[in-house]
Amino acid sequence: MTGQPKKKLKEVEELADNCFTVSLNACCVIPKHYMDRTRRPDPRDQIGRKYRAAFEWAMMLYIVTEQLENLLRAKAGLEPRRPRFDEAFERSQTAEPGELEQQMKRESERLRGGDASFLD
Repeated sequence: MTGQPKKKLKEVEELADNCFTVSLNACCVIPKHYMDRTRRPDPRDQIGRKYRAAFEWAMMLYIVTEQLENLLRAKAGLEPRRPRFDEAFERSQTAEPGELEQQMKRESERLRGGDASFLD
């Protein structure tokens, strides 16, 4: 990949956007108590274990692709991008109480070019 950071950056940005969308979707779909890291999972609860694994893997995929994007940006001599979750969190601060899920769906919609049918 030597000498190609600017070429690949666009593709990796799109991949990171898609991974962010998946992580937002996971936050909207998976019950909140399965995303609580302080809660001890019940080893007999197969559904709970799969929910938690899906959430953690979606988040890890998003984090790794965003790190890759910033490494390519650095190699291309560009400033690192601000984390997408920080941007979404800032926008959610102006939302009415209880509207965070809708805010995340709108963010996903924006990233997917207006097609949010996968969220229904």
